[in-house]
Amino acid sequence: NPPPLDRTAMSLVYISSDRDHESFENYQGTNWMAVPFDSPEKDDLKRHFRVCSRFEVESLGIHRKLEIPTLLILDGETQTIITEHGVDDLEEYEDHAIDHWMDLHNLMRAMEEKYTEGEGKDEIKAIPHAKQSYEHYADSFSSLFT
Repeated sequence: NPPPLDRTAMSLVYISSDRDHESFENYQGTNWMAVPFDSPEKDDLKRHFRVCSRFEVESLGIHRKLEIPTLLILDGETQTIITEHGVDDLEEYEDHAIDHWMDLHNLMRAMEEKYTEGEGKDEIKAIPHAKQSYEHYADSFSSLFT
């Protein structure tokens, strides 16, 4: 039997695309951490992940990869994207979405251990799109865990 899933290490962080502080306050969930509305880090994160609303594209100077709402699931230790499809996962798996994400996380970790050794772990981070390829494999094998 696999070890129980550690669901305690998950956090939801809200990064607003609201147009004003009042909208930000009204939308933010009570159990969510949030990047402050006027924080410059909010825009840095949007640029990094290329996620924003349509009205922000020009001011951020990015080519948007993902529209809002977006729920990115990240590995808290490695900052690797586990999946960019958090919203879809919530719709599909409902109450079991966290279990699905933990399965993807565990699969990614198992693949890292199996296919990289020692310094190879650092090398995989240098391969363009290696992080995204994990998600592809994780999606392909996720049916093994459901």
